[in-house]
Amino acid sequence: MASPNLPIDLGNGITALDILQGIWASERVRSAPGEGTEELEFSEYKPGSDQQLLAMLGTFPASRWRELCNGAGWTPIAASALTWCKDGDLSDALTVYRELGQIPQPAGALEWAATMLKPDLLPENRFSVLIENGEDAVGLGVLIAARHEPPIMDIDAALEARLNVDLRALLDARSHASDFKPELVVG
Repeated sequence: MASPNLPIDLGNGITALDILQGIWASERVRSAPGEGTEELEFSEYKPGSDQQLLAMLGTFPASRWRELCNGAGWTPIAASALTWCKDGDLSDALTVYRELGQIPQPAGALEWAATMLKPDLLPENRFSVLIENGEDAVGLGVLIAARHEPPIMDIDAALEARLNVDLRALLDARSHASDFKPELVVG
């Protein structure tokens, strides 16, 4: 048998397992708002606390995060956390999101998890680039949901008209949130 891996201290005695438990707790709170969250001590958490936990994963190998999540179970926030790990990348996270098989909905827990993708790894916020990087409706939905502002619409109007209802809802939510309609550049 190979030598067992020892826990990696990511700072202040916090391990990857602690981070996984913390972000899972946030995900559960966001998945079931109003259902007993007032009883949880962390229900009044600060919005940046999840990002602080994720940032601690910068020295934790992505391969070990995959092993941890393969054993414990993948969730959308665990997929986003993969992008914060050492050698983590966006394509691996999108692969997990595809396996989970859901397009984010506006104001849902999956949308929140998508906003936790490491911003430095997100592609340019042009719709054509998001399509290329997203590869399918789930990946595209995650990339749209990852930002609060709408993408620059640089696709043909006919293609835009054929977007499925879930993708259209995400785009509409971003357009209304910023009080700005993305320009349509007909190519």
